[in-house]
Amino acid sequence: SPHAVDACRRLVSRVVDEEEVQKLALRAFHELWFLPSSGEQLSADESAARCKQILSVSSRATRQSSEWLRQLLRKLVTPPAEGKASLKEHATVLRVCGQL
Repeated sequence: SPHAVDACRRLVSRVVDEEEVQKLALRAFHELWFLPSSGEQLSADESAARCKQILSVSSRATRQSSEWLRQLLRKLVTPPAEGKASLKEHATVLRVCGQL
C-alpha cells in the first residue's frame, strides 16, 4: 500500500542516524520483509507484495541512503556466529529470500 511504502521510506531516512537507531531500522526491515508473517511459506500474493514494496522503497532511495539495503542484505546472508535460535532465524531468512 502507498502508506506502507511511505512509512518504509521514512524508516530508510533513519538508517543514516546514530548506530543504535540504524540497528533498529535495519531490524525493522529484516522483520518486515524477510521473516514469514505466519507459517513456513509465503503465499504468492505476500511474496509479490513484499517484492513490490522493496522495489518501491529502494527505487526512491538516494545514492547515499541506498547503502542501507546493501547493509541489510549483507547481514541477512552472513551466518550468525553462534546460537541455535540465531541459526534457525538465519535459515528462515534464507528460505524467505529464496521465495522472494
